[in-house]
Amino acid sequence: MAALRLRLALLGTGVVALAVVLFGLLIFTLASRAAGPDQDSVLKRRAEAAVRALAGGGAPPAGAVPVDLRTSNDVFLEGLDAAGTAVFSTGEVDGAAPTVPDSLLRDAAGRHGAFGTVGSGTARLRIYVLPAEGTGVAFLAAGQAARVPAANVGGLGFFIVLSAIPTLLAALAASWLVAGRAMRDLAAANRRLAAAFDGQRRFVADASHELRTPLTTIQVNSGLLSRGPALPEEVRAAAARDIAGESERMGRLVDQLLTLAHADSGVRLQLAPLDLRALVEDVGRQAGTSHPERKFAVEAGPARVRGDEDGLRQLLWVLVENACRHSRPEGGIRIRLWTDAGWARLEVADEGPGIPSRDLERVFGRFQRVDPARSAGGAGLGLAIARWLAAEHGGRVLARNNHAGGASLHVDLPLLPIS
Repeated sequence: MAALRLRLALLGTGVVALAVVLFGLLIFTLASRAAGPDQDSVLKRRAEAAVRALAGGGAPPAGAVPVDLRTSNDVFLEGLDAAGTAVFSTGEVDGAAPTVPDSLLRDAAGRHGAFGTVGSGTARLRIYVLPAEGTGVAFLAAGQAARVPAANVGGLGFFIVLSAIPTLLAALAASWLVAGRAMRDLAAANRRLAAAFDGQRRFVADASHELRTPLTTIQVNSGLLSRGPALPEEVRAAAARDIAGESERMGRLVDQLLTLAHADSGVRLQLAPLDLRALVEDVGRQAGTSHPERKFAVEAGPARVRGDEDGLRQLLWVLVENACRHSRPEGGIRIRLWTDAGWARLEVADEGPGIPSRDLERVFGRFQRVDPARSAGGAGLGLAIARWLAAEHGGRVLARNNHAGGASLHVDLPLLPIS
């Protein structure tokens, strides 16, 4: 009986191991092939969207503070006159707008759009330049650090490798428990034996389904369960509840990775005129109901943007949930919306430990949990999703620390021109 239980446990673990290897290789291969073309596609779409916005009377796409392109992975926009001199730019290198070579401007004018890679080291940039007649500038350039595709793929590969070991330990422990439960119910009858195999098949199906994406670590609970039947039943029950909780958290991770997969595959959001004030007030009301232990202060002025309602709602919920996780137990959450110089400014602030200054940009990377005080409960994907959603709306997300000691996340979105 013990030998059969061991064989079943090893079988389940082997199936899960095979699923992890095949799925990891598939995801890594697809991500590696898509990273470069996806970056070019994003840059081209951003440039075309900016030209359309400017041609329609929109404000120049410049935020309050240009991002430092040596450290930032954000997409920047730059308008240039006919001589190639920067008129505006949302990014800078060593305190100045990036320089676009004359040869790239000539190619863009001759082919109505051209790609190029400029700079070196940490300032190496991938740029798409588009003629922009009738917009107040001669050319519109969209660019991003050339390191972004490799960094995204590298982070994914590291996470796949890192999660494989605890995943297999969890599979072995769960297989052992399921097999043991089946064996205890097994007698000499074929009916009990069939039930044992049914339980094993259910486990394999459930485990394979959960392993559609890399799993977060559950090493502590799996290590506890792998000690075998010597554990008290109440300890087993508590560990089983912990694993159930981890499964729920893994489900949220699956949803987040599917959203990022849409981003990487070039899915376009459907933008339409939208009352941002009504959406902010609605999410603030729902957040107060979902988190009755928190005090929410919502201050929203009128603001209309071109947006995807579901996408902007998801973006705001990411910021709200992030603030709820990191604000101290008695701390409140402040949500503000106002307009400034052609932009809708949205802020979600908490009263938590804040973010170290060196990590204010890193928090937007995928699988980034930069500070132990601000890492509980998340997989490090929410703010990466928020950045993509903001970028799809022609805006951006920045992180700052506020005077109350917590963190403030700021979203800039272009306002609709007043007709």
